[in-house]
Amino acid sequence: MFAWIALAAGVAIIVPQLVFAMATSWYPGYVAKSWHAFLLYQAANALILGYNIYLLRRTLWVHDLACKPSPVSFIISVPSMFAVENYTDPGDG
Repeated sequence: MFAWIALAAGVAIIVPQLVFAMATSWYPGYVAKSWHAFLLYQAANALILGYNIYLLRRTLWVHDLACKPSPVSFIISVPSMFAVENYTDPGDG
């Protein structure tokens, strides 16, 4: 049970970390406050909870795409790999 709690907290904290990373990348003068992280963390928890309660049964096909070996997952993953590999940051000029 403690592992489930730790996993849920670990997944939800990714959202504020990514948002703050993008914010500081785009606006170097931005200083994140602790309450900003708390609100984003709780918003991520609420979105995940809502998804699990209302949408999970309707979107199981998404999990099937990623979890089962299929031609669709291969077709999606290979071009994605090349797109990420060849991406250049416009700010690097």
